[in-house]
Amino acid sequence: MSRLSEGDFGARSSFWCQVSTSHARIGSLADPPSRRVVAGRVFQLGTEETSERGRKVLTGGKRSSRGTPQGGVVSPLMANTYIHRLLRAWKKFGLERKLGARIVNYADDLVIVCRTKAGAREAHAWLEWITRRLGLQLNEQKTCIRDAQEESFDFLGYTFGPKWSYRMGRMYPGVAPSKKAVGQAKQRVRSVLRPGNTAPAFEVVAAVNRHLVGWANYFSVGSLSGAYIAVDFYTNDLLRQFLARRHKTPGRGVRQFHWQYLHQTLGLMSLEDRRQSATSQALK
Repeated sequence: MSRLSEGDFGARSSFWCQVSTSHARIGSLADPPSRRVVAGRVFQLGTEETSERGRKVLTGGKRSSRGTPQGGVVSPLMANTYIHRLLRAWKKFGLERKLGARIVNYADDLVIVCRTKAGAREAHAWLEWITRRLGLQLNEQKTCIRDAQEESFDFLGYTFGPKWSYRMGRMYPGVAPSKKAVGQAKQRVRSVLRPGNTAPAFEVVAAVNRHLVGWANYFSVGSLSGAYIAVDFYTNDLLRQFLARRHKTPGRGVRQFHWQYLHQTLGLMSLEDRRQSATSQALK
């Protein structure tokens, strides 16, 4: 996240894409011997994944002759190896200077920040040419060109794009945790506050706090208040339901398990209060 900030795309178009290594040629004869990737039988290891229906499925395996399964142990290595070569080619052809196009990447996710839409389209064409030469394939469903002043895009769990400032009374180029990231935070909380959890209340809350702290430590850049408040509200409501169910309390437990009880007695963390406290300390 530190490599892509609000200032990087405030006056530019952003070309967002994902490069898939699932079709990469392994040890291609077109590559110098020193650059060939030898993985042997690692590519025949299966990977357990969860299907859209929630079932466990095994991908890859001995019948797989090319690429790596999503989530496979070797996938990050392959992504970094081939993306490194892509970055070397981008530098070799001087495309950052010629097109005004700077690449920001993490594993196989890329954002190419350009000064103009024309530059973004030309960068797209160059990227397609380079990836084909490397035996890679762009993920067309996750490849798009966005005007960062008017449109938004998601990258590494954040949404980049125009946001409204009530204080300034105008739009500004901003960044905030994405809707998907907020949903993942809620899922983590829900996994702890499941009906079958019989641990003492203090231990349950401590486990919830650990999830919240870990999530907030990563999502600590940009406009955070909206995302934090949404996660706080969801956590408070779900914890009340959890306690009401455990104690067989009628209703949703709003009166019995009020805010002071959840946060002061049980020690539930509030992400928004934590953010405001950190901001106040920084201003002193």
